[in-house]
Amino acid sequence: MTSPAHELTCNVNDIALVFEGGGYRVSYTAGMANLLLQCKVYFGFVCGISAGASHTVDYLSRDQWRVKAAFTRLPLNMPKAGGVRSMLSGHGYFNADYDYVGCVENGFMPFDWETFAANPANLRMQSFAAETGESVVWSKADMTDVRTMLEHVRASSTLPGFMKPLTMEGRTMYDGGLGRGAGIPVCLAEDAGYERMLFVATRPAEYHKEASTTAERAIYRTLSHGMEPLYEAMLTLLG
Repeated sequence: MTSPAHELTCNVNDIALVFEGGGYRVSYTAGMANLLLQCKVYFGFVCGISAGASHTVDYLSRDQWRVKAAFTRLPLNMPKAGGVRSMLSGHGYFNADYDYVGCVENGFMPFDWETFAANPANLRMQSFAAETGESVVWSKADMTDVRTMLEHVRASSTLPGFMKPLTMEGRTMYDGGLGRGAGIPVCLAEDAGYERMLFVATRPAEYHKEASTTAERAIYRTLSHGMEPLYEAMLTLLG
């Protein structure tokens, strides 16, 4: 349900809210997003990449149900939402066509576009152009309707080998965590002029990844489909 217009104000305007990516790890950070909404803590600037992009738009729609359901409800709708049968039928292990736009259009995972659009807060999310290695950043101004918004979230979240990528403006878009920031999108807030931020993450500060094995590098080479910038990014992020 759309929030009354007089309630759509922001009460934290000098600190950015930043969501990391990380696939199903964000089922944990969803608790933080939900707590902020429960306590009526409304940031005026929110950014996220990969699965954190879903948190970004759901938080701005102020829908506590969807913040939780985005990473708990869809698995209940297999194989339409994904799985081995989805992968074998050419839809990807995560059926991105359904998991972003399809589930909203058929009413399984409704999205409150009116509240999102009326919310005065702005956002940033990032995707990765596979052919060039460019990190592409979008704001709320790029999202003119619910379908366009969901496609931007999908583009920021597309895992190589697991999801079908979107082509946007002639570029093949993959997970934003492959690009600048390597999964930690504080740079998006810094670029917008913020010096303070609340960074919602699941990894400890001292965490680091191990180097990729020879077998893993061979898999990345296959998944990159000859796009060298994508391969190099996967090496950087995944090993």
